[in-house]
Amino acid sequence: MFSDIKTLTATVKQGKFDVGVYLENSDEKMMLVDTKGRVISDDLFMALISLIHLKSAKGNTVIVPLNTSNVIERIASEHDGNVIRTKTSTQEIMKKMLSGAEKNNINEFFTMNFDAVAGLVKIIDHMAQYDLSLDEMVDMIPDFHILKKEVKCPWSAKGKVIRAIIEENDGAGIETTEGVKVLGDKGWVLVLPDAEKPVCKVISEGYSEEYATELTDIYVNKVKSISQDNVSSS
Repeated sequence: MFSDIKTLTATVKQGKFDVGVYLENSDEKMMLVDTKGRVISDDLFMALISLIHLKSAKGNTVIVPLNTSNVIERIASEHDGNVIRTKTSTQEIMKKMLSGAEKNNINEFFTMNFDAVAGLVKIIDHMAQYDLSLDEMVDMIPDFHILKKEVKCPWSAKGKVIRAIIEENDGAGIETTEGVKVLGDKGWVLVLPDAEKPVCKVISEGYSEEYATELTDIYVNKVKSISQDNVSSS
């Protein structure tokens, strides 16, 4: 896949095309490439479709997982919109989107999340409606810095890791919707035990790339230390 994306990026830049599209085999997910050669996927793609949906009508709501950037809230504030955070699994996100009071105004956002072909049509329609190129739309998204790492963590240590981090922060400035999310003035870090592998994910966002790196490294080392203590005491 990496070589395909690299080729697509070079083609879009050299040909100065408005948009390049890479569809995954299932046609549920896609990556976009703008004329500057930027690959729009993962967190940046979520920010893009959030921008489109929030810009489409005043008061629109987006539902995003708790591991995505806080830039979504900034975009929502600029467009009088709302953000609902949910757990990170696809099933949880879909469930939240398909239930509750938000269901009626979130259909297009659901489509852009989970139906690549129909979602692409909506993105291109938005570009045409507002006379914007993809790179102009991406430029509207404030810069953000997110880092993601995995660290080995035995199954038996996962609960201890989460409890230790909660206790260390004395219950202040944390969220426990899933794993534990530690909130600070300059960023946040989420420690999330993986449901299928003996690892914990450490996801951090900082006001700068350097701070996000520092925050990630601190909590990677915490998970390692707590996990090793658990092994030695068992």
